[in-house]
Amino acid sequence: MGSKNSQEYWKKRFEKDKAGQVNRTEDYIRKKQQAYYQKAEEEIRREIEKLYQRFSDEENITLAQAKEKIRGADFKKIDFHAMVQESLKLFRELKGKDQLPGDVVARMEQQHMDLEKKINLYARRGEISYLELKCLDIDRILLGLYDRNQVGIYDHLKSEWEDAYYRQIFNTQQHIGFGKDFIRPNEKAVRRAVLNRYDKKDYSKRLYAHCHTFSQDFRENLTIGLIRGENLDKMAGRIHKRMGVAQSAAKRLVRTETAYVFEQATMEAYRQCGIEWYEFLATLDNKTTPQCQRLDGKHFKVEDARPGENCPPMHPNCRSTTVCWFSGEEEKKARTQRIAKDENGHYYQVSAGLTYKQWEAAYGMREFRYQGEGNLGDTIKRVVNIQKIVLPMSRKVKNVLKDVTIRQGNKNANRYSPSSKTIYFNTNATKDIMEHEIGHAIEETLFDAEKVRSLKQKLTQGLTVKDIRKVKGDDGTGREQDIFVLKNAELIDIYQGRIYAESKEECVDAQGNIDVDKMGEFISVAYRYYMDYPGIMQIRFPEMYQLVKESVE
Repeated sequence: MGSKNSQEYWKKRFEKDKAGQVNRTEDYIRKKQQAYYQKAEEEIRREIEKLYQRFSDEENITLAQAKEKIRGADFKKIDFHAMVQESLKLFRELKGKDQLPGDVVARMEQQHMDLEKKINLYARRGEISYLELKCLDIDRILLGLYDRNQVGIYDHLKSEWEDAYYRQIFNTQQHIGFGKDFIRPNEKAVRRAVLNRYDKKDYSKRLYAHCHTFSQDFRENLTIGLIRGENLDKMAGRIHKRMGVAQSAAKRLVRTETAYVFEQATMEAYRQCGIEWYEFLATLDNKTTPQCQRLDGKHFKVEDARPGENCPPMHPNCRSTTVCWFSGEEEKKARTQRIAKDENGHYYQVSAGLTYKQWEAAYGMREFRYQGEGNLGDTIKRVVNIQKIVLPMSRKVKNVLKDVTIRQGNKNANRYSPSSKTIYFNTNATKDIMEHEIGHAIEETLFDAEKVRSLKQKLTQGLTVKDIRKVKGDDGTGREQDIFVLKNAELIDIYQGRIYAESKEECVDAQGNIDVDKMGEFISVAYRYYMDYPGIMQIRFPEMYQLVKESVE
């Protein structure tokens, strides 16, 4: 393969990552997408069997006989409203829909509205053939199939974009032997990357175009089969074949869209690392297309990259990729020095022996930004420890933490700064301390302030200044100071009842009630307890448990 200083080595390295993307895509198609189509085909077959119950066992019936047999659906017994509600119910209960971009969800809702209009049109018409009725049922099944595809493909593309981005940041930094702080894309940025195609035809639009085409193709094949008098097995074979055509189109879509987001993530990684040029890498075998063969080995500016012109994917099922390119080692060193001189931020050496997992732990962590002190080995250990604590937390919590910086190293600090969205941990911070400070970080974003205030008032009802105690506590920097707390059996511990005030008199409002707006540790303690003792919390503090659960899950 060559040494790690050779361009040939890096070509192989980037090609290996591309192969990994292809393999993960094929795995998704095989395990998930294929199951979607099998389920839809089974549902459609059941509807076909119902349709065939209208016929006798005879074959080769005439067109007139076929029309007669499928004409007479009992209109009065058809519950059109129930058909609409069934479709909407499946859409509402679709798992993962809430994580989709708003415009994709709106597109899905529009498809269901169109189906509802079609059903209502038949309802107003006052008559419907049995064939038309079955076709409506099948349209509903197909819409459900493509709804599931919307969720599945988006999750796959989002995951592949993030994986490619971080891997190519690492590859590029190790290639030049030097790294700097880079942007960790938030949820909105990833959504834009997945949906903003150069040709304005994102995967979501293409999916429903497939749905409409297949629906029409299915109706035509169903009608032809009935007119020809095909038996149920032959009709099932016809439908199976058409379903195979639809699935092949979906496979092609997934492969091409994944290749697109992979290469776009790679280009973004180049930009973040200050790379100006890339080399086109075609997978050279007997399947390589002439257009990819022509571009193989050619060099282009990153700012001029155009998918389909000089940057993969060049065509459906494209396997080509790119590698960052320098005219020589001297140019690479010069470029590295320019980065160090011109950019702001933190810089670090990326040694040839560093693995991707080690780098990811130290610099590429997805759930939060991390800034540490000390050597790389200590940094990796600390980040891995924090990651273990964050790992079981909910998706909503992790999404908030993506915009939070965690700094560790100061021996005296354990606190959260809302203004800079930074959590400070000392070098000896324990699991419960970390969960506590994360509770502070998520409170403003995930918790309803009025619900929190209402629960505080309920739990402190009847308490007065006489229930306040002055004890020794931490001022947040490691120094000891006097703090005021509530001793109340309705609270998890006395620290949950901490009141931030200078005197006992300031701990109550004008009416003599506890000033709950100064109880700054209420949610952070509740969240820590929820993470460590959810079962006990649900029994002993049910209202507090429910508040936390509905906020973070």
